[in-house]
Amino acid sequence: MLELLKHTTKGSGGVLNGKWEGPDSLENYLTNKKIYGKSWSWRDYPLTYTYNSQGYRCPEFDSIDWSNQVIIFGCSHTFGTGVSDEQTISAQLTMLGWPTINLGQPGTGVNYQFINSVILNENKIKPRAVIYNWPSPARTLQWVDNENQYKLWGSWNSEKTDWGWHYISNDFHSITESLWYSRAVKVMWECPVVEISKYSILCNNQSNIILLEPQMDFGRDYNGKIGHAGPKTNIAIAQLLAKILSDIQSKD
Repeated sequence: MLELLKHTTKGSGGVLNGKWEGPDSLENYLTNKKIYGKSWSWRDYPLTYTYNSQGYRCPEFDSIDWSNQVIIFGCSHTFGTGVSDEQTISAQLTMLGWPTINLGQPGTGVNYQFINSVILNENKIKPRAVIYNWPSPARTLQWVDNENQYKLWGSWNSEKTDWGWHYISNDFHSITESLWYSRAVKVMWECPVVEISKYSILCNNQSNIILLEPQMDFGRDYNGKIGHAGPKTNIAIAQLLAKILSDIQSKD
């Protein structure tokens, strides 16, 4: 059975409950409901998170016809924190004629995407195309106890005395390593590989990573200062990706 890195920090107390996820919490929802009142578009929206048994927002891996699917990797922006199942990038890309499997996971970094890519290749998964929505390079994964246990480090949980601080605070190292992972996945797959990111520090003429346009709206997790991408932003990203994939297909 195919097993990717398991990530089960969803919902209240780490429970896969289908209603809340990370910063998209009941507490945050109730606060926003008071602030924005009846005019808030998320007030009565039936937002749903649907996971498979390994905590991914897609069907069970053994039920997927991988050869007819596009795979998209990424962090919470790909996973779709703050938006419902049908509003994610993968769902929108599927509606545009490119069936897509969402392998995004909140809080993960570039090395997380690389490890899952290796696992898929070891299991001889051959998708139609692969998309990397690269997360911030200022994140890393620390293995603890054994190969099945790990801790994610990022700006939200790293102090100067923490293990992850030395990695995420060194811009040159984290950016350089991220770009090496980008180069590695380009030669890993036999299918087309498309790379995008909202982080301009990863996007240059050498990397060929496409810089995404600024965020257009917010998901339900918006806290008055920051929030994940909303439906309009995800639709725009899906339209961009559909055009890129169609252009690649026409050249073949």
